[in-house]
Amino acid sequence: MSAIILRSNSYEIDSSLHITGNLYVQNIKNDNLEKDLDSLGETSRFTTIENYLYRVNESVNMTGIVSGPAARRSHMMFTVNERSFLLGGSGSGTLLTDLYEWDVTARRLILRSSTMTTLRNAAMCEFNGTVFVFGGEFNSGHQPSSVNVFVLETLSWATKGITGMAPTLVLSPLVACDQKTHKMYTLGGTDVGEDPVDTVQSLTMHSNPQSFAAESMPALSNDPSPGFAYLMHSSPLRIAYLNGHLGASPSATTNILLYDGSSTTTLTPLGDAMPSLTGYATVEWKNLVYLIGGKDYAGNDNTEIRKIQFSNSPMGFHVHTVVSGGTFQPYMFSKLFAAPTQLPNFRDFVVFGGFDEDSDQDVADMYTFLLSVPL
Repeated sequence: MSAIILRSNSYEIDSSLHITGNLYVQNIKNDNLEKDLDSLGETSRFTTIENYLYRVNESVNMTGIVSGPAARRSHMMFTVNERSFLLGGSGSGTLLTDLYEWDVTARRLILRSSTMTTLRNAAMCEFNGTVFVFGGEFNSGHQPSSVNVFVLETLSWATKGITGMAPTLVLSPLVACDQKTHKMYTLGGTDVGEDPVDTVQSLTMHSNPQSFAAESMPALSNDPSPGFAYLMHSSPLRIAYLNGHLGASPSATTNILLYDGSSTTTLTPLGDAMPSLTGYATVEWKNLVYLIGGKDYAGNDNTEIRKIQFSNSPMGFHVHTVVSGGTFQPYMFSKLFAAPTQLPNFRDFVVFGGFDEDSDQDVADMYTFLLSVPL
């Protein structure tokens, strides 16, 4: 591969990042960028679309790699203290007990433990470099009745108590995390019988002693299916959340709703509405929600990457398509994290696993998308 150097006013990318596939550059305001690309004979590999840089169409099938993760879904992917992990899940109906860490230099997942206690379909928040997990299922299939803390130094779990009321144990709730008050909000999900619920509750982290205080809140006006939740404002409370249900017709859209601690209303789109999608993966980065993969109402693969930007004034949201008609294979129920790179203000969006409806099998495919917001 020939050396590729992209320059803007504030950063430089070179071939050490192993850039392959197609790159998309959006509104980088630097004439030298176009000159560099032209002198390298690489202009045809780039398209101007937005204030981001993407590497797409770089797929790695991990099935043939001995140390690579097995096919799975219902796994957890998260980043804490600039370290990114993939944990457990289920593959071919079996709960998995492995833990992988993303190697920033090699750009691959490295096995760290094969005997990790696995939690799947749980609620998770990261506060001040500590990951807190509530609900979900253990390897044994029983839900935990306490909060579990991921200890980064030992790559193990510690159990913390819950004070006050006994929280409702839920599977696959929507989760919003308040970094100021250290509150984890869980919205909806399913009960132990896998029936949908309209429960809302908050868990507040206390550092001394380290424990959680549970609080029940007024229920939602619907039973949200798997989607995402985003904390727009903590005081007054405003949590935006997206139902994962498909619309009732091909022309229907999926509403983003607003929960204010007492009632639920429909949040106004400030532009394009959110299309009906299900089975997608999401991640928050730089106060934006990125949505990748899944399917639309008609069962077509969603090959677009969208970002959702929320606004408190005026109240509403914007939906932007940042990559249109990508060439990656989006699987249902994939997960992703935004992993750090060797350059500041860059993230590798790493998508792994999911379910292939055509073959009726879990998958072990991994896709990466390099994203940058120029400083």
